[in-house]
Parts: sequence; C-alpha cells; structure tokens
Amino acid sequence: MCAPFPSLPNLNQSLTVNWAVETTAIKSQLITVGRDGTAKLWNLSGEQLDQFKNHDGTIWAARFSPNGQHIATVGTCKWGGCVILLKL
Repeated sequence: MCAPFPSLPNLNQSLTVNWAVETTAIKSQLITVGRDGTAKLWNLSGEQLDQFKNHDGTIWAARFSPNGQHIATVGTCKWGGCVILLKL
C-alpha cells in the first residue's frame, strides 16, 4: 500500500485507482498510472498538468526519459501488452 502524500490532496484522490508513481527531478513532476488506462502528469503542488488515455486497459508502469522529455507507459492494448512512448 502506498503512503499518502499529505500535502497533495488531489494526488491522494487519484492514487486510489492507480498502480504506480514515477517522478523526475528535472522538471519536478510525477506521473501516476492505473487500471483505467490513464496516465496523469502532476506538479509537486498536486495540480494535474496533463492526462493521457492511450491504453485500452490497465497501465502497469511508467518511466520518464533521462531528459524528462518523454514518458514510456507499459500496459494492455487491443493487441495484448504494449509500450507507448509519449512526448511531453
């Protein structure tokens, strides 16, 4: 079970349906992913910056690229399992 982020109330609500959280130090952002097939980009104040709905099913994991310009998500798609690369 994930520990809550007490200073980020919007993120706490989102985490109830999410599986993974990934952060980047470059832009001070984090991304959450979950079983609804949605990846959400947040700032560290708890404000949702963007939302990506590219998977048909659960997204299991996400990673920022080393330069913070892309996000790779791993989840289920109509073809089975897939990796999707998103440009920020």
